[in-house]
Amino acid sequence: MLGSGQLAGSQSRSSPARCLRSVARRAKSVSRSLLGEIQRISLSELHTFLLRFTALERKRTGNGEGGVSHLFRTINTCRELRLLAVQLASEAQTDAASPAAVNLLEELEAQATKQLLHTVTHNTEVCLRSYFRGNTHLQQLLSELKSQLKNLPTECDTHKVVMDAVYSQIASLYLQQLLLGNRTHLEKRHGEVGVVIREDAEEMQEVFSQQNVNVEKKNELLLKVADIVSCEDVDALKISCLQLSTDYPDVSMKQLKKLLRWRGGLSRQQVKAVMEMRMMESPRQQPWTCCCWCR
Repeated sequence: MLGSGQLAGSQSRSSPARCLRSVARRAKSVSRSLLGEIQRISLSELHTFLLRFTALERKRTGNGEGGVSHLFRTINTCRELRLLAVQLASEAQTDAASPAAVNLLEELEAQATKQLLHTVTHNTEVCLRSYFRGNTHLQQLLSELKSQLKNLPTECDTHKVVMDAVYSQIASLYLQQLLLGNRTHLEKRHGEVGVVIREDAEEMQEVFSQQNVNVEKKNELLLKVADIVSCEDVDALKISCLQLSTDYPDVSMKQLKKLLRWRGGLSRQQVKAVMEMRMMESPRQQPWTCCCWCR
């Protein structure tokens, strides 16, 4: 079995999951009893290895060690080992896949993902703030993102998971910084805000689609916001807000009201009319927990 030190080098070559599956296939070709014994030993050794691996990587990640590539490999290895532990236990018809070890992998994966997002996007808020003040271009931010992400291996499922997470973070930070600005000032610098938001959202989609063709359309919330910002007719605005609530049921009343006030051009009675219609259509909705509107 691999030791935790050996794994650091193996991540770039052959994963532990593939190694164990290869051994299992060879054992099965000899006899089922041998396969059963191999599975039992593998589970026992895997449990010990997982404890060592997670302890080592949690220390590295906690200390901020490793760049984007290392953090990506850590995330991918956690996902593979987690699936392998469950698969081995299922094949061996036992519950020996230790919940504690699997939980450690889940925690490490979350920690590595958080660190990767911080590493990739730690300058994003500053760049977006500068962008909305007219001091830089969005292309500069997206170009920097592409340079950090371009060398990540694309053949594994983890690549899409990571791209979705980064994309979602960028879209959230964009919306946060947008609503912290003043619409009138933004239009003086950039032109009609609804058009700008739509163009930026489409550019984000193009950039992340180039990274992974299966990436989710995390820009759709921004497109809905662009519709609301651009809408001039109050009745049409009500429909746009209802569509936003339908497609994003976690958006709270408070957050929608904040968007309408930022949008401007509405009297208190018009804002109230939009909000009342939204309340009638979705009276039991829970507050949206995403932080991007709440700062």
